[in-house]
Amino acid sequence: MADTDLHKKSSSLTFSIVTITYNAEKVLERTLRSVQSQTYPFVQHLLIDGKSSDGTIGIVKKYQRANLFFLSEEDRGLYDAMNKGIMLAEGDYILFLNAGDAFHSPTLLEDVAQSIPQNTQPDVLYGETDIVDDAGRFIRNRRLSAPEVLTWESFQRGMLVCHQ
Repeated sequence: MADTDLHKKSSSLTFSIVTITYNAEKVLERTLRSVQSQTYPFVQHLLIDGKSSDGTIGIVKKYQRANLFFLSEEDRGLYDAMNKGIMLAEGDYILFLNAGDAFHSPTLLEDVAQSIPQNTQPDVLYGETDIVDDAGRFIRNRRLSAPEVLTWESFQRGMLVCHQ
């Protein structure tokens, strides 16, 4: 990913999106379209696949772009794949958007980047989640109340922010 536009403007905030897949042929296109429709330009998309045997690889080829890195190899499960994505990530922030998931809007990353005050860089950013059905229809919100100060130690008491 060194030759991508990810870090050409060092003053711009960058995001690495990690998508984990395994035989995700039926749900992957929604996720790829969601990432590629983002208006924010400084995005690296890492798709870590557990050596799928369905049509997943063909779908990835259909959506291949300069900022999409695809790795397909056997892994030791979800967390091994997530750790591979973390190790390959170059962005200032890493987020997980698994196969079948999508961003709420095409401007989400742009909105997040613009909401961070200049000369600050929070260690953790989090948001709320809309639960939708297979057709993308809204079912409910998933909201968690995080403490005012979120530390790594506070995570030892359980997941305090919405995650997948």
